[in-house]
Amino acid sequence: MSVLPSFVGMRSTTRRFRLADRRRLSLSVAAGAGSLLALVGVAAPAGAATADSGAPPAETRPAATSEPFAPDRFAALMHPAATALIPGPTSVPAPAPATAPATTPTTEAAAELIPASAPEPTHVSPLPGARISATFGATSARWATTHTGLDLAEPAGTPIHAAAAGTVVSAGWSGSYGNRVIVKHADGTSTTYNHMSRMATSSGNRVSADQTIGYVGSTGNSTGPHLHFEVMNSKGTYIDPLPWLRDKGVAV
Repeated sequence: MSVLPSFVGMRSTTRRFRLADRRRLSLSVAAGAGSLLALVGVAAPAGAATADSGAPPAETRPAATSEPFAPDRFAALMHPAATALIPGPTSVPAPAPATAPATTPTTEAAAELIPASAPEPTHVSPLPGARISATFGATSARWATTHTGLDLAEPAGTPIHAAAAGTVVSAGWSGSYGNRVIVKHADGTSTTYNHMSRMATSSGNRVSADQTIGYVGSTGNSTGPHLHFEVMNSKGTYIDPLPWLRDKGVAV
């Protein structure tokens, strides 16, 4: 009679131990599954229970990042306290501020940078670079009186220039002077250009300093191509052309 109860008690105790082992095994399997889900990035729904109603909910899936899954992330999942050791995303330096383009000078400022051009001359040589073949006041059997002008020798056809601005008061044939042009200037002085092969202006025309008014020739009382240049002051008196030109800054 005493043996049977003991045997029954032993079977009951063994059954309780087996139930406890099964529960521990279920808890171990559930915990292992939760860790596996965390490793592959799959999280159980928040608050969901494990296979055993008494087990804590599985870990939730970490927020998605643009960085690839790396071993240090695995360490953080296994040991949350190591998260501080994981370097953050590389910071991108801010772009350098754009520099303002160089400003271009205004029209007025640019004009100040351009050197001013030399003013137009008021007087020029009527035949630049010519050789002087006779001077004012010279005497010769070729002239009835003393020489009244300055002879400048150049080949026939060389352009003759107005010595200063003025008005053409005469242009045409004039006996021993040949083809002749007379220009009257603002100060009352007149200049004459003689022995031209042909003329390039007419009476009444306004001419500027250095303007071509004719071409070297040998018309009239002449022994060869040259320009007989005369200067008459406002009183109608012939004066020496050479110092008159040099006083005006003209090199002859």
